[in-house]
Amino acid sequence: MEKKLASKIVKISELNELLINQMHTLMDQYFDGVTSETFRNDLKKKKLVIILSDKKEIKGFSTMNFLDEEIDGQKVKAIFSGDTIIDKNYWGSTRLSSIWLKFVFAMIEHFDDKEIRLFWYLISMGYKTYRYLPVYFKNFYPRVNVDTPEFEAEIIDRFSKNLFKDNYEKGSYVIKFDGTREKLRAGISDVPNERLVNRDIAFFIKMNPGYINGDELTCLTELNMLNIKPKFVKLYKGGADKYRKLVSELF
Repeated sequence: MEKKLASKIVKISELNELLINQMHTLMDQYFDGVTSETFRNDLKKKKLVIILSDKKEIKGFSTMNFLDEEIDGQKVKAIFSGDTIIDKNYWGSTRLSSIWLKFVFAMIEHFDDKEIRLFWYLISMGYKTYRYLPVYFKNFYPRVNVDTPEFEAEIIDRFSKNLFKDNYEKGSYVIKFDGTREKLRAGISDVPNERLVNRDIAFFIKMNPGYINGDELTCLTELNMLNIKPKFVKLYKGGADKYRKLVSELF
């Protein structure tokens, strides 16, 4: 049975010192090189955070920001997922993905008639993060045995270059930090041999062999009702009601 966790979405501007300290402590357990200063500076660049907690403290979180571009006359908006971590005692919990998808459905509804294409821009240091894409979406990029369409490739390149400057080379799909940024601790980033038979995991490692040193694979998927797998639309679309007000406040 899945362990129970409370969940909520909080504006970064509304976080108190206790929550920020707990978030940094959790990150430090799983990542090397996460100083309080760098963590706080990065947090300031985000708009929202999904927080998972038990009765005493934070057990997981994922930060979010929102990116805008215009490509060939098409307006594009993307959710950018930043720091994401879940306490190992809760690995396998669907609580984070369920609350995130409910928020996504609220965003899809909000932008449905605004001639804006909505995407999820995700950077993956570990294979567990990359695995969210094939689990929940029909089409995403880059992926095994499929060429990334020019439009989606251009979105990835622009967002990646804007955010990560010289650490990103156009068309590479990889943000290279050469060990200069935080990285997953030994034992957390390891890929069990039996997992290598999974073609998505094998593809992730092929595309991002420097993941062990903190390199990130840049990924993109479109957020609409047709691209999200039907069983998850059925499960979570009704939960969008809770986040309509928050979305309208943000946009």
